[in-house]
Amino acid sequence: FDGPGINPGKWTFETGDGTAYGLPAGWGNNEKQIYTDSEDNAHIAMVDGESALVITANEDGAGGYTSAKLTTNGHHSIRFGRIDVRAKMPEGQGLWPAIWMLGKNKDLIDWPGCGEIDISEVLGHETSRLNSTLHFTNGENSHEEIKNIHDLPSGSFNEGYHVFGLEWTPESLVFTLDGNQLNQVPIEDDMKEFLRSFYLILNVAVGGNLPGDPEI
Repeated sequence: FDGPGINPGKWTFETGDGTAYGLPAGWGNNEKQIYTDSEDNAHIAMVDGESALVITANEDGAGGYTSAKLTTNGHHSIRFGRIDVRAKMPEGQGLWPAIWMLGKNKDLIDWPGCGEIDISEVLGHETSRLNSTLHFTNGENSHEEIKNIHDLPSGSFNEGYHVFGLEWTPESLVFTLDGNQLNQVPIEDDMKEFLRSFYLILNVAVGGNLPGDPEI
């Protein structure tokens, strides 16, 4: 992110509570935030001497929360290759930052049939634990997930920057951290979702099924 602002030719803001995208309020996960395109929630700033995207979840003054969700949908899609995202994660009960991907065909095939690749989810109350997950429809037409959990031997993901990566070929998906392999998942016959194109998503959710409610 070179700035001075977020490039609208590369990134799109998804806003609201999810209902405008055909989801139940709460983005299908009982999340508490309303996503906005305000600079209060997402902007480019100098961090540790480098230009970076900063996503901030805020209280809205009325008992709710705002945050931001950016996607490359409509601009750029990815099918095979390597993705590296250098990021520092927030700390706090109820915060749910994610670096993830959805199938480009999501408007035609409902989740999980479109496929989902969660490169990194680091919950605000477990900032030394990295969750990486694949979601797809298996051969029995049921939702299946393959999850890998990695705990840092020391420190936490909110103390400094780490590189969260994915190496993706027609044969497998390899999740990496700081260039080191964490998990390799072969693409089986009933995982054809991962032979299609995906788009990238960066967001910070508040509350929801996975982290639970925030403390404030």
